[in-house]
Amino acid sequence: MTDADDAGTAPEPSAEEAIRQRSQAIWEREGRPEGCALDHWVRAREELAAEMAHLAAARRPEADDAAPLLLSTPAADAASPVPVAARLTGWLRSVAEPAAPPPPNTVPLSIIAAGFVLRGDVETTGEIQIEGLIEGAVTATGVVVGAKGVVEGDIVAETATIHGCVEGSLEARRLVLCANARLTGDVACETLTVMQGARLDCTFRHLAAVEAEVASWQAELSADAAIPVSRRSSAA
Repeated sequence: MTDADDAGTAPEPSAEEAIRQRSQAIWEREGRPEGCALDHWVRAREELAAEMAHLAAARRPEADDAAPLLLSTPAADAASPVPVAARLTGWLRSVAEPAAPPPPNTVPLSIIAAGFVLRGDVETTGEIQIEGLIEGAVTATGVVVGAKGVVEGDIVAETATIHGCVEGSLEARRLVLCANARLTGDVACETLTVMQGARLDCTFRHLAAVEAEVASWQAELSADAAIPVSRRSSAA
């Protein structure tokens, strides 16, 4: 290895590592909300792909291939730009390709793309990202409604992150309403994060209270079902 090599720039970060750093930065910037890892990962990948595409379009053909370019990656522990090799093509392709952290289960991520309209109920044991329109109820482990996504129906999930519009009731253990979120309906959740700019026209209740009411109602139905028909008639 030559002295020039020793004095060179730091190694080019892998696409996955760059996405992880940007996802961490988004998480820090939004106040460390819970249940948003998937949403932050997708947003980080899209941001980096857009930045690299912009650099590739702006780069002059006569530029020295050996000259490093600067890609600003606001990692939590680094305020200065990270040097990236000038050969953009392979790096941009690897960033643009779908990449995600290992899922908590084997069910793949479901995506309702922008411009897609789905009429009917949707149910999955995995996670779903909605960029288009769903006219029906959504049941999933994790739900992310994108900035242009719309759900006209009820949502039931463990975690829900809303950037777009939801018209219907929403039940989730962890709920994050982002700056451009629009929500109309009844909400039941355990933890709630509301960012400035969200527009809400709804009622909020703690999920535990709702579950207790449902359990009490089911117990009353079971007790009533156990009473013989003849006794019910005499009581009436």
